[in-house]
Amino acid sequence: MRFFITLVFIVLLIGCSEQGQISEVHISKSLGFGMFNTENSQIYSERETVELFEKVISLAEKEPGIVNMASPEFNMKMVYTDSESQGYYLWLGSEGKRSTLMKIEETYTIYTIPENISKDLRELLMSSDILVASEFKS
Repeated sequence: MRFFITLVFIVLLIGCSEQGQISEVHISKSLGFGMFNTENSQIYSERETVELFEKVISLAEKEPGIVNMASPEFNMKMVYTDSESQGYYLWLGSEGKRSTLMKIEETYTIYTIPENISKDLRELLMSSDILVASEFKS
């Protein structure tokens, strides 16, 4: 009986601590730190595209130390199936380079996105209506 109660407790604890899956992603040009641009957002909700953003988050590596970054290029908001959301600042890496993420509430920590995922992300953003290829440095 004690085993069963422990098992139920563990399942409940794990279930309560997980965030839902990403249901959609909003991306817009950034207005700078502390200003989250909600106008002219590109919204991605197709499963294949959402999977790319899941890779962006799951494969991003936390970098050590405290950072001092230039103004972000983009705002990115992940909306989860449980109606929670997480905002990020995004610096898109040029060809062959990593991209960089920062949670909007943790402006002292960055996460780098692997080059291959950055390439896919760059291609997606360059094909969008609001973000044109001429705006990217190669």
